[in-house]
Amino acid sequence: MIVVAIVGVLAALAGPTFLHYRFRSRTTEVRVLISSIRAAQESFNAARDNYADIPAAHPAGVVGTIRLKWNPVVPCAVNCPTVPANCTSFECIGFASSSDTYYQYASPAFLVPGSPTGSAEYSIGALGDVDGNGIQSGFSFQTDNIGLGGGQVPDGITACPVGLPAGSLFECVPGEW
Repeated sequence: MIVVAIVGVLAALAGPTFLHYRFRSRTTEVRVLISSIRAAQESFNAARDNYADIPAAHPAGVVGTIRLKWNPVVPCAVNCPTVPANCTSFECIGFASSSDTYYQYASPAFLVPGSPTGSAEYSIGALGDVDGNGIQSGFSFQTDNIGLGGGQVPDGITACPVGLPAGSLFECVPGEW
């Protein structure tokens, strides 16, 4: 009887801790994929002197506790290599998640009006609800290639403000995870 009581207490203590680590591990997806998208955007920029404008959330669907299939729903335009403005899908920058995802991603880009060099900027946003509490969490990465001290492009998928310190990933939408 005592053994059963001890096992019950241990299970009650371990349950929340297990869930915490499970949800936390799911947010690791964001860090890994945003890092990969960033590398793909920078490679695209090095080859074409511009960033791909990927404003639509991908993968399509309702974010939640079930993984979404990463399918190239929007194929890259045939003239993308010569007209970077037509490069509007992750396929154009050579990025695809190797597995299904808990979050949706977008990476809008544009030339900053009035910048002395006509500098291209981009951001990457991720939105998901991995704990199923109905509150979506959002992450944002923003660039500041013109040196104004903060990101210049809204990520288009979260409510994260423009102007976050550039080059860092921020969790900026209320959500436990």
